[in-house]
Amino acid sequence: IILHHTETQTAEDALAILTEQGRAAEKGGEVSAHYCIARDGRLFQLVDDDKRAWHAGRGNWRGVTDMNSASIGIEIENPAYRYGATEFTDVQMDVLIELLNRLVLQHGIHPHNIIGHS
Repeated sequence: IILHHTETQTAEDALAILTEQGRAAEKGGEVSAHYCIARDGRLFQLVDDDKRAWHAGRGNWRGVTDMNSASIGIEIENPAYRYGATEFTDVQMDVLIELLNRLVLQHGIHPHNIIGHS
């Protein structure tokens, strides 16, 4: 599981990027993720867990060099560096913890394999 911040001003901006442009990823384009968590705690599933999303870019983790094929991407709404980082909300963290617990159990993911990426 790879955790990201959206680096957008709103969840709606993030969803536009992760869905409309994300569809272009299948043709070598932009970006997508499996989940997005809005500041108000809304949880959006954008890609099925067993499908590839385009969130990890280039890199590797523990010998895996195609992280997009081997991971679940979770975007957490936060303006981050581009618009001035803010604290993640308590409700976001509650939703994230619940989602992580479900994914860990459902997919047998070891907690050491939950990483952050910006």
